[in-house]
Amino acid sequence: MKIRTGFVSNSSSSSFCIYGICIDEEKAKEALMNYGVSEEELSDGVAEYADQSFWSEKRKLKEEGKTPEEIKEIIQKKKEQNPMFSMEVNCPYEDLFIGESWSNIGDNETGSQFKNKIQQQLEKVFGENIKCSTLEEAWRDG
Repeated sequence: MKIRTGFVSNSSSSSFCIYGICIDEEKAKEALMNYGVSEEELSDGVAEYADQSFWSEKRKLKEEGKTPEEIKEIIQKKKEQNPMFSMEVNCPYEDLFIGESWSNIGDNETGSQFKNKIQQQLEKVFGENIKCSTLEEAWRDG
């Protein structure tokens, strides 16, 4: 039998730390539709749209037997076609937090290069007036 001596909680918690923007969901939907995303694709919300497109593609490529290197190359091409393709979207409150996790920084990429890449990707969809920053949040349910 294992005995746990530390703090134990039955509450669930969530957290994230991304580099990106905080934006109202309606403004995000409008910007995405102006970029060419259909209203149907956004019917379940911006977060669901972003999540489904990336993970379903990654899962499909794995099922096809692609190597990790091939998957990375295909994903990079998809990012070039659709800047929102790999973005993380969190919505713990009313606004959306859209960006990319700091854990996705490349092995040979500096922090500055990572920030510039994300800024440029988000500007393609949301315009040049956006201001990116590190966004982090944690909350507990229950």
